[in-house]
Amino acid sequence: MGDALNPRESAVLAAITRNIRSKGYPPSVREIGDEVGLLSSSTVHGYLRRLEEKGYLRRDVAKPRAMEVIGQPSSETVHLPVFGRLVPEKPLRTEENRRGTFILPRSFLGEGSFFVVGIEEETGDGFLPGDMLIVREQTSAREGDVVLATSDGTACVICAYSEDRGDGLTGKLVALVRRIG
Repeated sequence: MGDALNPRESAVLAAITRNIRSKGYPPSVREIGDEVGLLSSSTVHGYLRRLEEKGYLRRDVAKPRAMEVIGQPSSETVHLPVFGRLVPEKPLRTEENRRGTFILPRSFLGEGSFFVVGIEEETGDGFLPGDMLIVREQTSAREGDVVLATSDGTACVICAYSEDRGDGLTGKLVALVRRIG
């Protein structure tokens, strides 16, 4: 989460919120489509998936109407997806590796698209279990930046980026959140 909603995503979220407030339960996919002018249920499902990915909605795919609005868009805050462990040979940002949502003030991050990596084991580079690495998605970095990269399919944190390494850059570490005590 964290990305701003486009007008259609906002309309879908508003339709769900209105329906829950007025009827006490979420609308069907067809009702959402009717309210926001989408003819294809597949298109509505796509918007629901994006709202889930951005952290505004939680769904139970086994139950068609089981939806919960968990965040309202705000220009003041950013909802970031949290992903779990860096597992060799596995993509980092998958739904099965998603661990939740982390909310921060927009002023703390600035512009860009962000995600969070939760550290589950000591890394040897100074990162401890429980640390939350806030990463800005980008494909370039300066010499010496702390970045998240992939090499041979393995995601890793590189504490001093060098263009000589040849790693696939995923993003730049912009903040570290650590619980003390």
